[in-house]
Amino acid sequence: MKMRVLLVIFLLFLVPLQAQNVGSLNYINELGDREAATYGDAVKFFMMIQNRDQGSFQGNLAALNRSGITRGIRSGETSLLDRGTLSLMAARYLDLKDSLFYLITGSGRYAFRACIEEGLMDSEAGEWDVVSGEELIETMAKVAEKKEAVK
Repeated sequence: MKMRVLLVIFLLFLVPLQAQNVGSLNYINELGDREAATYGDAVKFFMMIQNRDQGSFQGNLAALNRSGITRGIRSGETSLLDRGTLSLMAARYLDLKDSLFYLITGSGRYAFRACIEEGLMDSEAGEWDVVSGEELIETMAKVAEKKEAVK
């Protein structure tokens, strides 16, 4: 619980507080209690860390497709989120280039390994394991931090 509170505080510094973002904070708090995150949660979170207006799932997905983050991922909004899919989205967002196999294949398997090397994911799990809400928050906090460090 303390970790979740610290992460929410950290995210407050990343996401400018506006009237619409109070809802985002409630969403993050609710997400932290869930045992399994969905693909829709990841899409929404990527919109949040980019400080982009959030609309419907389809609108958010179209925006992320245009930026290449979700290109080719065939999951529905309520599909359970696995580490490979989240890693693929994170690797594309961060434009990771350090993994030769990821660069060659562009697959979630090697994106997951690249994210482990970058310290974004835990090596104790596999790319097919479902991501919990708390794990999604932790991973996205690391992704946002890494993106800010690159700027």
